[in-house]
Order: sequence, then C-alpha cells, then structure tokens
Amino acid sequence: HHIACDGWSKGLLIDELCTAYDAITAGVEPTLPELAIEYADFAVWQRRWLSGDELDRLSAYWRERLAGHAPALEIRTDHPRPRTSSFQGAVQWIAVPGSLARGAITIGRQQGATPFMTLMAAFKALLHALSGQEDLLVGSPAAMRNRPELERVIGFFANTLVYRTDLSGQPSFRDLVGRVRDTALGVYAHQELPFEKIVEAVRPPRDPGRNPLVQVNVRVEGREPELKLRGIRATPIVIDPGIARFDLAIELGVTDDGFAGYLEYDSALFDSCTAAAFARGFSSVLGAVVQWPDQPLATLEPIREIAARRTHLGG
Repeated sequence: HHIACDGWSKGLLIDELCTAYDAITAGVEPTLPELAIEYADFAVWQRRWLSGDELDRLSAYWRERLAGHAPALEIRTDHPRPRTSSFQGAVQWIAVPGSLARGAITIGRQQGATPFMTLMAAFKALLHALSGQEDLLVGSPAAMRNRPELERVIGFFANTLVYRTDLSGQPSFRDLVGRVRDTALGVYAHQELPFEKIVEAVRPPRDPGRNPLVQVNVRVEGREPELKLRGIRATPIVIDPGIARFDLAIELGVTDDGFAGYLEYDSALFDSCTAAAFARGFSSVLGAVVQWPDQPLATLEPIREIAARRTHLGG
C-alpha cells in the first residue's frame, strides 16, 4: 500500500525475500546489507530541505510551467461525472507487439527520447483526438531514488509529476516526441517538489469530482521483478483491484516481446465497451504514428476516425 511503500520497494522486498529464503533452505543465516539510512531519516531531511530558498525555487518553476494551466481534460463520458469521485474502476488489457515497440523506441531514440517519453507522446496523441484539446496535462509517477543511500530503503518515495504539452500547430509524431522530451527534461530538473506542494503553488480550481491538475496518468516500467525461490516455480497473478485513481491511466511494462499492461478507467464515467475502444484506439494510434512519424497527426486515419466520432457525438 502506498501508505508504506512504492513500486520500487516491491522489487526490494522480492529481492530480499529471495535472498533470505535461499539462505534458510540452504541451512545458513540470511545476511542483508545494512541500510545507510531509514525512511524516517529521509522524511526529516526532506522536510528541512524543502523550505526557504529551495522551496521558493521549485514552487516558482511549477507556477510558471503551469501558469494559465490547461482546463480539465474533457472526454465524452458514458455517465455524468459524480459530484465526488468514487474511485471505482476496472481495466482493459493492452499488448504492444515487439515489432511495433521496436519501431516506437527507434523513433524516440532518433529524437533523443526515452521509451517512456515516446509512449507518453503516443498516448497524448490519442487524448488529443478524444478531447480535441491542444493543451494537455498528464501525470506520471517518478521513483525519486536519486541518491545512492535511498536505493535499498523500503518506503514511499514516489512523486506524481505533471507533464504539460502543447499540441497546436499540426505537429507530426516526431515533433510531438520532441515536445514531450523537452517538457520531461524540465520536469526532471524540478521533480523534488511533492505533488501536493505543486498543487499549492499553482492553485488550480478545485473540484471534488476530479483530481487536481491531472485527470490522466501514464506509467512505463521495466521488467517486473521475478520471485525466484529455490525449488519453487512462482508465477505472478495479475489482478484487477477494481479501483481507479484517475479518469484514465495507462500502465505498460517491458516483456519478452514488446510492452504489455492495461488501461485503468473510472467505471463511474466509462462503460467497459468505451474503455475497450480507448485501448484499441491507443494501439491503432501507436501503429499509425510509427508507420508515418513525419505526417501531421491530424491526417493519420486512426486519429481522424476518433476525432470524427467525437465531433459526430458532439463531444
């Protein structure tokens, strides 16, 4: 649970569990490395560090970056938005085959962008088609383990960062990847400010039925940590917890053949058939932008079809 740990911590826990199990089954005492600090030490340090000039510097960046912040993302929903969020949700599974993943990674590399930046750009192209909005705010978690002494500590260090992208001017996918890359580099240089402090600095209009600043989240992970226990074959079971922290969230991880993951959606807003259409739309958009990375996004057939349905429905 995020009250105690984050995704990085899961890998640490599995690694230490495997080390301890293998030692015990071999009849020896488990030995784990001593920690340089504990989470409480980090919490005290962070509170002291995020004050005075440093707090002012980071807050000023986010106020400027999100000045006149984009309006809330408006995607046509199947049901009226509740006054307060229920956080009820479900998932639609997504698989990106290896050939398509490699094509996307190659385009990103040519633009000096990581796979995360490239997949973020593809998802923003989909959101642009679904909403018709050109100024998009999307959230994404950052591990925040940027100091060696934090690498082995189990705790909640992750922070939600806000990526603002301008899609005006009929950009191509290659253009959009460059815009996302430039945004990301600025965000990384100012990532230490906790999300709640970003909200305090920007002061967006508050709505109990929406997350502040971002209603959509993107997460791209490496390979899942493996549970390797002596004499035991362990297979992960992927479950749908039935919750949604955002209106929409996409999570993709590296597999032996591309990327795989899911689209999480708020089931109070969207029916399963609509969420399935969103998931198919992402795959179609990704395939089109990889095949024609230099054409204006608006001219690509999947984006035109999604935008046409939105216009026809009056969204």
